[in-house]
Amino acid sequence: MYDSVFQDIKTHIVSFTGLERDALHIYVGIGVFLITSLLFKNHRYRWLIALFAVIAAASMGEVLDRHDQLIIDKHWYWQGSVHDIVNTCFFPTLFTLILTFTHFFERNFERNIAQAHGSKR
Repeated sequence: MYDSVFQDIKTHIVSFTGLERDALHIYVGIGVFLITSLLFKNHRYRWLIALFAVIAAASMGEVLDRHDQLIIDKHWYWQGSVHDIVNTCFFPTLFTLILTFTHFFERNFERNIAQAHGSKR
C-alpha cells in the first residue's frame, strides 16, 4: 500500500496529540497566522500577509493530500478539500477582518474612542 511521508507525518501528529484532524486544521491555521504576523510585525499589511500564508499552507496541504488520494483511490473527494481549507482558514480570516476593520485589539482603544468623540481624559 502507498504511504507518503506527508501522510506518515500527519498520522504521527494525530497519534501524538490525540486530536482529531479537524481540530489540527484549526490549530495549524491559527499557528501559521500568529507566526507569520510576528515575522511581519512591522509591515503595514501584516494581517493580510498572515492570512495569505494560511491560505497558501492550507492549499499546499490539500494538494499533497489530493495527490496521495488520487494515487490510492483514483478519485478526488473535493468536498473534503473544501472542508479542510475552511477549517484551516476560518479563524485567521475572522481575525484578519477584526484586526483590519476595527480597533478591537488596539492598546489605546479607550483613548482613541475619547478622541473620536472630542473629549479628553
